Amino acid sequence: MANNRKSDSYKKNNLKALIVFSQEPAPNIALYDIQKKEQILEFLNKRIKPKSNDPDEKWITTWNDYLGRLKFFFRWLYNYKIKKDEAIILIWFRLPIYFVRNNINKVDVPLHQVQEC
Repeated sequence: MANNRKSDSYKKNNLKALIVFSQEPAPNIALYDIQKKEQILEFLNKRIKPKSNDPDEKWITTWNDYLGRLKFFFRWLYNYKIKKDEAIILIWFRLPIYFVRNNINKVDVPLHQVQEC
């Protein structure tokens, strides 16, 4: 989020929303562990107020604001995790090829022994 030309207040409000969200379900659950939309909807539905308390239904704006900020964050987290996993996979597959190439070049086998086989 640091390099996407967003304003400081936008970044600050995103962080505030994430802090509130991370503390509410259970403080000991990591954001990586949230896998179901029901966990997010449970948090969002706590923001719904009855018509008697909120006749103008301003809670809808709050609900949608949290939804947008959480969607943005979880998309970023998902993409970050995929890129991280792909980097690990690429490293994993490239290492053996690198070692095989280097080992083939270092084998000292005279040409006449290779032709006899």
